[in-house]
Amino acid sequence: MAGTFIGLIFTALLSYLTIEWFGNRYPSLHSKTLSSLFFYHFFLTLAYFLYALYNLSDSRHYYFKIVSDFRGDSWLDFYGTSTTFIEFLGYPFVKFLGFNYGGIMLLFSYLGFLGFCFFYVLLEERIRFQHAFLGNNLKTIVLFLPNLHFWSSSLGKGSVIFLGIAMFFYGISNLKDRWLATIIGSLVIYHVRPHIFLVVLIATIGGFVFSAKQVSVAQRIIFLVFAGMVLSFVYVDIMSLVGLEENIMVEGTNLSHRASELTKATSGIDIQNYNFFQKIFAFLYRPLFFDAPGILGLIVSFENLFYLI
Repeated sequence: MAGTFIGLIFTALLSYLTIEWFGNRYPSLHSKTLSSLFFYHFFLTLAYFLYALYNLSDSRHYYFKIVSDFRGDSWLDFYGTSTTFIEFLGYPFVKFLGFNYGGIMLLFSYLGFLGFCFFYVLLEERIRFQHAFLGNNLKTIVLFLPNLHFWSSSLGKGSVIFLGIAMFFYGISNLKDRWLATIIGSLVIYHVRPHIFLVVLIATIGGFVFSAKQVSVAQRIIFLVFAGMVLSFVYVDIMSLVGLEENIMVEGTNLSHRASELTKATSGIDIQNYNFFQKIFAFLYRPLFFDAPGILGLIVSFENLFYLI
């Protein structure tokens, strides 16, 4: 109980300072929206905590690996990419500051909330239109859709990589002044999901080459050279991690295997016989009521319907 209280006080203080910092740095942001985001995210953190009590959750495995010194006796023993990086981040708070399971869940929930703050800045800066949906600002609605809040509110990869992606795109939207956020975001994405970092980096290179109108030629060159160096450095490690060898990529057997594995999940959909467009639709917009797995599936179905509209 004490560990949860420590985590609650710590994350509440961090959240307050975060709201103050964003409000002072970006006066155009609505302080009420930031505060509402915090309370909304905190509410869904409680919802996820209750969900984790009665369902299998990776968050419990991360916590107990830290507590039991699963990877070794020192903090550095936990350093690595993918799963181990989440344990590495949580280690000092559990081992040195006394956070229990509830406390560390709150801390990682804060990371998800911080990601929403960065995305809020991006929405306000980059999306100029003021479209409304049922009388409400569309940008605000997107910020409060529940699914992403739910999965970015716990000890796990979701909250951390969401923050990393938010910081990365926040940074490259104004690379001159936000280069540090770009670097931190890149490191976070790479350590959580190296193959996702590869995709983000390639997509960003394409964006800078073809559509970065407000970026100077010098900044483009510097970024592209830097991105190329990073890409060449991490490419082999990424391909090794995800197990994609050249002959497998050509034959497509690895993708077929992954599609087959997805169907074994309790909420999985058999997509092996789908064509390309059906697969993309399934990944983006399902479940859609008729294949919703339980109450959570119904909630997500409403959200997917909103995206379709």
